[in-house]
Amino acid sequence: MLKYRLSDFKVDNYKNIKINFKKIKKGNANEREKLIKKYLKMVINFATNKQGLNEDLLQELLTKIFEDVIIKFDNNRGIKFSTYLHNSLSNIKENYYKKMYNNSNLSLNYKFDDIEFIDQLKDDLEIEKKYMNNQVEEYIINLVNNLDDENKRIIKFYYGINCPTYTLREIGEKVGLSFNGVKFKLDNIKSYFKKRISWDNFV
Repeated sequence: MLKYRLSDFKVDNYKNIKINFKKIKKGNANEREKLIKKYLKMVINFATNKQGLNEDLLQELLTKIFEDVIIKFDNNRGIKFSTYLHNSLSNIKENYYKKMYNNSNLSLNYKFDDIEFIDQLKDDLEIEKKYMNNQVEEYIINLVNNLDDENKRIIKFYYGINCPTYTLREIGEKVGLSFNGVKFKLDNIKSYFKKRISWDNFV
């Protein structure tokens, strides 16, 4: 049985909701409900993938907001809660998939390919445009720009950065590599990103 039901928290005027974080930290039920209503849209975005809404991930994100995120948030540091929450949800989501697939018999590389981890990261970058602070956005851009010219072209063609998206075979034709050559380089780029993207650096 799900702990949170979406129908209980959906509102239209979520931008006008004011939150008392001190009361939330003390467990005030009304303030906790207001927080979910205000940020439910963001949480749903994180819990939605190409197959639709992942209810288990949704529950994990909502639960962790009160078990971990709120506890660590300090509004005296001058950080917007929306930015802090966005960064925290990114970490929770990544750990959720890692934990889920670490319990399977798949190899680590296959696990990430199986859940299309980097593709999900691409989907999350759409949310970044609304909720991510400029520092994180610049960090992502710098990761791409620090690649050599060939790898930069591959990743831009693959994700359609300032251009249409292309298949691996089409990318191979553009950069002069075989299908397997492009896949090998793309896997290395994914590994490079996974090792360096840590939202904790920005909260």
